Amino acid sequence: MTDTGATPLVRLRRSGLFFAVCAVAGAVVGFGATALRTPRYRATATLLVVEPRGAQPGSVDYQLTPIRSYTALLGSPALAASCAVGGTLPRVKVRMPESTRLLEISAEGEDAAAVATFAGCLATRAVEENRRLNAEVARRGESQVAAALQAARTNVEQQELEITRLRGTSLTELKRAQLKAALAEIAAATDEERLARQQVEEEEARRKSFEESAANRPATRETAEIGAARAQANAAAARAAISAAGAARTAAEARAARLEREIASHEEEIVRRRRLIEGTSAGVTELEKRTALAPLESASKAFDLQLVAPPPPTAPRVGPPPLLVAAIGALAAVFLGALVVLSRPE
Repeated sequence: MTDTGATPLVRLRRSGLFFAVCAVAGAVVGFGATALRTPRYRATATLLVVEPRGAQPGSVDYQLTPIRSYTALLGSPALAASCAVGGTLPRVKVRMPESTRLLEISAEGEDAAAVATFAGCLATRAVEENRRLNAEVARRGESQVAAALQAARTNVEQQELEITRLRGTSLTELKRAQLKAALAEIAAATDEERLARQQVEEEEARRKSFEESAANRPATRETAEIGAARAQANAAAARAAISAAGAARTAAEARAARLEREIASHEEEIVRRRRLIEGTSAGVTELEKRTALAPLESASKAFDLQLVAPPPPTAPRVGPPPLLVAAIGALAAVFLGALVVLSRPE
């Protein structure tokens, strides 16, 4: 006689043996699948990004470069190849926890010891490569400062040589002597003009005196006329001397003006070059200070890496343990068995 009114709960209770078989089968399948799968292991090393010594606390944004640029360094194929022992390289993953200065390097592979060694090697090589790059940047900066310093010193030397050349080609001292002689000629010509004018005045006065004497004293007329003629000739000679002295003075003044312009032009050029030398010398002094402080300046701007959590000697296995997978398989099989029991017609 069939019990057509059995409830689902009763039907499930009556299928206990079936459920037990399903649970065993699911556990065996889950355990077997986990046991047969090739195990994988993951090792993680943690690095700390140390901010530059010259930076103010909290002034570095760790969400932006250059902090995030380290992920490219840590995940570079070249860095991974330098740590390769042989065979297939472990899979590398770099993670930067949000709002931290930490970098996590994870290596995953099939050999627990090899993966741990590989992760440790990556972290160590990253620290070494970062320091090498910092040293290279420092050397490049020092080289640039040294090149600029050498160029500035060469410029000063060239300007000094140019001043020496200008002094030699401009004949400044000779022109100074010529200017002095021209000024003396001007003074002499001016004196000659003055004396000649005085002589003209004196001779004109004598001529008038002789002419009056000739007019008033007939007895001495011939002598007075001769004296007047001589006075007139002397006045003419004095006027000629005035003209010659004026011409000489004008020529000397033109020559003096030209020499003064040439000397002033050369002196201005030398003063201009002296100012350039002074400015360049100040730059040389500043570059010498930068050269002395370049190592400290580079060190104060460089980020450093420190290994704060090395990987364990043996990497832990990735994924759930076999017993947990077996338990999940047993539960899944029982659930499927219950569905079969409930869906089966009585």
